[in-house]
Amino acid sequence: MVSAGTLGPLDAHRDERDRTGARLYPLTYYPNAGGIASAATVTVIEDTETSGVDIRVTRTPAFALKGKVVGAPPEGIAGLGLGFHGQTPGFAQLTAPKPDGSFEYPAVAPGSYWLSIFPMHAGGLASVLMPIEVTDHEIEDIALVYAPYVELAGRIVMDSEKAPPKDVTITADPEDSTFSVDAAAAEDGSFTLKRLHRAVYAVGLKGLAGAYVKSMRYQGREVSESGVDLNAGAADTLQITLRSAGAQVSGVAQDEDHKPVPGAAVALVSDSGRHLVFKTAIADQHGAFRIQGVAPGDYKTVAVEDIDPASLEDPQVFQRFAGRAEKLALKENDRKELSLTVAR
Repeated sequence: MVSAGTLGPLDAHRDERDRTGARLYPLTYYPNAGGIASAATVTVIEDTETSGVDIRVTRTPAFALKGKVVGAPPEGIAGLGLGFHGQTPGFAQLTAPKPDGSFEYPAVAPGSYWLSIFPMHAGGLASVLMPIEVTDHEIEDIALVYAPYVELAGRIVMDSEKAPPKDVTITADPEDSTFSVDAAAAEDGSFTLKRLHRAVYAVGLKGLAGAYVKSMRYQGREVSESGVDLNAGAADTLQITLRSAGAQVSGVAQDEDHKPVPGAAVALVSDSGRHLVFKTAIADQHGAFRIQGVAPGDYKTVAVEDIDPASLEDPQVFQRFAGRAEKLALKENDRKELSLTVAR
């Protein structure tokens, strides 16, 4: 049974156990899409049967991946797990290497994947992540080199004598995957992001109230746009400076008949594309929303329904709603009131 509402992209998938010879059914989204961005949604109405939701799957060639974990930790291979993840969400396999470190995935459809190593005690967070591109042949002799986690320490300060906001959460999103990590800041603004793999990270902050990020410096340079490069490990602390002069955007999300839409997602997307100034909010039971701590700049804002607001930071996803987005220019301490018609 399915509740009324709008479903996200439906998918059909058969893994390697369902293969026939060297062909398998890959992950497929309704109606016949290879990824979420090109998939269609399905609307389900209460007490109404929705028919014709056919997902067309096609067998595709499959190829073997073979390799070995090298440079294992002192406790040995037995404490390690392997992850094999599609770079399109929805496909993942978790296994363990053999005692000699070797591993094999006998039938993999063409596509982009990650191979990962994770300590069994760490809840599945990868300490190593390797991109793998499967094309038209099997891949052998993969050397998956073990490396320990990276820890990044930092501190939040204000550009004035004020104390930093309380209950701030720092997020770290690697550019190469969806394995994000977060940490809470202490009262003095210090924090430590743990269990990071070697990658370049976009760092964000939640709970800033009316403040916004003025600067973010690592190893003597600004990294708010380029990200924090931890490919060689952590070599410095991350210094984040806030300014308590952020703008505020509030208003109501409504439908075409000007009725409020509770639960609508509102996104504020910077024309600069900067991760740090991407903001979202969820409308309350009256359709009201409020976004605080917005940095000065030019934005597009849009209200949507039945979609993860964080996905709107992806340009391909946002493009689906760009025609309904409103332009907005903000200065420090601005207060803007909007009425947004929910894009469907």
